[in-house]
Amino acid sequence: MMLVTSFYRFRSILAGLLLAGLSLSVFAQELTPAHYVKMDIAVRQATLEGVEERLALLGAGVEQDVIQQRDEDTRQTITALYRQYGTTASQAVAWATRHREAIEDWLAEHPGYQSEYHRLARSLDAASNKLQAFASSTDR
Repeated sequence: MMLVTSFYRFRSILAGLLLAGLSLSVFAQELTPAHYVKMDIAVRQATLEGVEERLALLGAGVEQDVIQQRDEDTRQTITALYRQYGTTASQAVAWATRHREAIEDWLAEHPGYQSEYHRLARSLDAASNKLQAFASSTDR
């Protein structure tokens, strides 16, 4: 049961970090759709790496405190990525919400980045499914 609780807490923390309350605070003026997409891809990649590391640690039977520390390291990495762009997760979500159409237009003009979004989405879905399967198998 501890594993399932940890799994859901990890997912909640990452989701909270990535989608924390749609703050409408002022966002860096220099952000553009290109900057946003590059930042978002870097954040998604870091998230994927964190989930994959968590899977490996769980599979190896590593202690929960070690896993929790690695989860915290992932959160700090993601926070640092946002900071590089002069923003936070909640500000980025708010900016993307307000500029959704501009982001979509930019992605349509840059299919390589759109492909990267699709690749990361598939990889994150697969990693999440593995994590859920692992949690289910250890609850028995």
